[in-house]
Amino acid sequence: MTDPEDRKLFSRLLTSGIDLTKVLSETDPVEQVTLAMEAVEKNKRKFDRMQHAYVPERTALRDTMRIGSKAMAAIIEDRNDARRALLLVSRIRAEQEAKIARLTLIENELLVHFAGLTERQTEAFQALDFDVLP
Repeated sequence: MTDPEDRKLFSRLLTSGIDLTKVLSETDPVEQVTLAMEAVEKNKRKFDRMQHAYVPERTALRDTMRIGSKAMAAIIEDRNDARRALLLVSRIRAEQEAKIARLTLIENELLVHFAGLTERQTEAFQALDFDVLP
């Protein structure tokens, strides 16, 4: 993580109770997304507080949930951090898929080269066999 924004996000997630260490250390892209979703689900109460901002009996907001309040700012910041974390995981997944595609291309090139070398080896052995025969 060389990008300052990513480091800031990772630091923020660590202090907000969302530990992405396990997510980022996982090599399987599908497992990364699963672990990130589990982290968000684990902290769901924190992210769902926005739904309970309205008091049913009145149409007014609770005092602690007014726009500009610290509680509202914390909820919005946590939600944005979770969204950015999911985007980060998606970007890591895309980078891994690109690396896998590149490795597959290299593997195919090596297989073609290996087949060519095997053919040359066979021709060389056949040439030796003809030299030995009278």
